[in-house]
Amino acid sequence: MRRTRRYACLGLLLLLGACHSTGSNFSSVGVGYLQPGVSTLTEVVEFLEADPVNRYYRPDGSYMARWAHTNSLIPDGVYFQRELWMEFDVNDFLVRIAKQHNIQTEKQTGSRLEP
Repeated sequence: MRRTRRYACLGLLLLLGACHSTGSNFSSVGVGYLQPGVSTLTEVVEFLEADPVNRYYRPDGSYMARWAHTNSLIPDGVYFQRELWMEFDVNDFLVRIAKQHNIQTEKQTGSRLEP
């Protein structure tokens, strides 16, 4: 009985030691309510509850902002990855949502947000 418990604890320790997370966790429910030309970077950061993990600037001053979060249970095994790319102009106004990966929408969660 003790031996089984020890092996179970050791297995749990090894499993938890293999977990890792990268990026910043962000809230993505309601992304569809962001409005190009109206929403600013400050509003988007407040809405997503996280700063972008990367910003890629262009020569004209506009930039692409990237929010990303990855969880892994086992190295090279089970991944949970979310990513959101948004383009902003020189004045920090949202131009467009360029890419979404595993981002929940209001329809998927069943919640309703007021615009």
